[in-house]
Amino acid sequence: MAPNDLILLTGATGFIGFATLLQALSSNYHVRCAVRDPQKASKLRSNPALTSLSQPPNHLTFTHVPDLTTPGAYNDAIKGAKYVIHVASPLPAANPDGYKDADNVFIRPAVRGALEMLEAAHRTPSVQKVVITSSVTALIPSAEWSAQAPATQTYGPESRIEPSSGPFTWNGPAYGASKAAQLQAVERWVESQKPGFEVVTVHPSWVLGRAELADKSQDLWAGTNRFLLDNAVGMSLPKRAGACVLVDDVARTHVLALEKQLQGREKTLVTSVPMRWEDLRGVLDREFPEAVKKGWLSLEGKQETQEIGIDGSETERVMGFKFRGFEELVRELVGQFVELKAREAGSGARV
Repeated sequence: MAPNDLILLTGATGFIGFATLLQALSSNYHVRCAVRDPQKASKLRSNPALTSLSQPPNHLTFTHVPDLTTPGAYNDAIKGAKYVIHVASPLPAANPDGYKDADNVFIRPAVRGALEMLEAAHRTPSVQKVVITSSVTALIPSAEWSAQAPATQTYGPESRIEPSSGPFTWNGPAYGASKAAQLQAVERWVESQKPGFEVVTVHPSWVLGRAELADKSQDLWAGTNRFLLDNAVGMSLPKRAGACVLVDDVARTHVLALEKQLQGREKTLVTSVPMRWEDLRGVLDREFPEAVKKGWLSLEGKQETQEIGIDGSETERVMGFKFRGFEELVRELVGQFVELKAREAGSGARV
């Protein structure tokens, strides 16, 4: 890596994107964040996790891109960039009724956002690699991932599914369809355009862990962390796929992929470890007994695991590190939840 290597990053105001920003800055990259709302730039700059890095101010800059799907949206933002990490995509939590108009809310924005970035990179000679955040939902049939049907095989970098066009009855399959459509569109674009840069896709399962943008304990429910936290506070929940990955490991994979020489299906990076939701109770009991006594956590949560095989070993091999397991992930996320609850209790805030 050269001292001035510049990354164009989208989605930095989100869970995975902000973790990726921290990882990139910690790795001494310069990062230019494309944001839709310029006011969010100051909030990112002042975040304690970011300021603690003590990076020179010029290592982080921002550019305003109001609509990621507009033709030419990234033409100015991408100038001079050597790398692109494209995380931004419509998420179910931000669009609770999105499935009713999935094509316009999820599918088209995911596809057009990725293709606009690729087209911009194609016009920019300095770009050497584009890394796009996808999901295991682009590789696994929706019925199996959503525990509506038994898993039929182990899924990995070779897996692909045909995108569904709906109609959809809830957000999960609609989001999965957007990721499958995006992956298909990206791979077809690469095949037809044969760009001078590499294109890599990252496919996490349930992404969980510390959310450094959270100011209050309730903020932790904004994304996929809610799946674990609902259980941790005592809710009875439907069966869910038994696969997860620590957000910091997802971020690390994105950044390491920039400099790795990848071939063939190595460019499809699956990030996941197996887990059982039923094991959460034991971790809470061992690691957070005081929070259980205070009623902040509960050992009464119930959730059955959908057994599913997702093979992330190839990604671990080419990236050169092992993904951390479920127990460490619980310590990270629930530990942050307990920290925030204690702070709120100490300040007299409602908890």
